[in-house]
Amino acid sequence: MDGSSAQGDKALSGSESCKCQYSIRFVSKVIHQSDPAGVIPSRRSLSQHVLYIRSPDSGLVGQGVRYVLVGCFVALIYVATTTVLADVFDVPFQLALGIGFLAGVCVHFTLQRMFVWVNNAQFALGVREQMGRYLLVAGFQYSVTAISTLLLPSALGVPVTIVYLVTAPMLTIISFLVFRSKVFHVAG
Repeated sequence: MDGSSAQGDKALSGSESCKCQYSIRFVSKVIHQSDPAGVIPSRRSLSQHVLYIRSPDSGLVGQGVRYVLVGCFVALIYVATTTVLADVFDVPFQLALGIGFLAGVCVHFTLQRMFVWVNNAQFALGVREQMGRYLLVAGFQYSVTAISTLLLPSALGVPVTIVYLVTAPMLTIISFLVFRSKVFHVAG
């Protein structure tokens, strides 16, 4: 094999280089014409993605993404607080659950109102009404979690932590639906 053919594999001829440059310019022009705001997802910076997801214009998808992000953060606080108190500090599980739940509720309500359900319109309910309904949902969620972790481990023969880690995600989905339609909904 001679050096010229190896070079031919690596470098484009003048006409091929020109065709590639034209193709790149054409595709770039088409992209910019079809997306004048310059917000094609693959071309966005991380900060543009964050701003879009934070925007009320992101709709149900944005709400879902924000809910999942907040849920993951709050779940980490809730599970870590509960588990560390119960397993590391030997706090009785039901007490650890209450403390973890309280820490999670405080962070969760604030992030739900200020981040997840952000919108351009007014909320249908004021802060007090939202907090009242939120606490009803939270109380239901806590009750189901406490009862399931109290009764199911011995009935099923599994560790309490397993019951807890199965119960929490199911209640999270139910809470999303209730929060979206009955607590943090917009007026009208």
